[in-house]
Amino acid sequence: MYTLRFRYMPDKTIALPLAHADVLQGIFYSLLSPGSALANEIHDKPLENGKQYKFFCFSDFQGKCFVHNGHIFYKDSFVWEIRAADERALEAVRANAETIDVKGVCCHLMDMERAERTCFTDSVEITMMTPLCVYTTRANGNRRFYSPEEEEFCRSAEKNLICKYEAFYGYKPGGAVCLEPIAVAPEDKCVTKYKGWYVTGYRGKYRLSAPPEVIDFAYHTGLGVKNSAGFGLFQF
Repeated sequence: MYTLRFRYMPDKTIALPLAHADVLQGIFYSLLSPGSALANEIHDKPLENGKQYKFFCFSDFQGKCFVHNGHIFYKDSFVWEIRAADERALEAVRANAETIDVKGVCCHLMDMERAERTCFTDSVEITMMTPLCVYTTRANGNRRFYSPEEEEFCRSAEKNLICKYEAFYGYKPGGAVCLEPIAVAPEDKCVTKYKGWYVTGYRGKYRLSAPPEVIDFAYHTGLGVKNSAGFGLFQF
């Protein structure tokens, strides 16, 4: 598995709403060639144990920006990182990456980096690049989001990773999975909106202990839920 990092230059200043996960998700799907067999397979993948796993994640735009009046603005070049467990998705994205449309602004590819990252240990300190989010859905349909201070936060993230790994490979990980908070400050809490509902997640530092191949898988697919909307991306 590998990672793609794209650097783009916009034709003019980009203005994104502060909550723009759905915008970036839409750009990702557009790079898969809408209507293609692969795009349909990823977008309409059937449920596994009542959940739908996408096996990809991406960063927010990384570059100089400023916030004003409820929007975030990018006027210079920015980097966008995309990861996936299925290399077919990355190859499709790479083939269509010359330009992207961001809220009506055409952005031109300046350069692209193909980076491989392999874990050789069963315990790593990770830093969340995008918020880690876990929740349960109550009987009335409301979502109960957990914080790193609650035991269920890590237990749910661990269970999600195990189930996602099994759904992709067809077998369970060959060892225990453990997530522990190391340093999560109040300012690491992030509340945003995605497709009309509020999502609460947390950045910060954690320790992830698991077989190396499971850590690699988590690195390329994200931790927690809503990875396909840009949540749960980390570095180690």
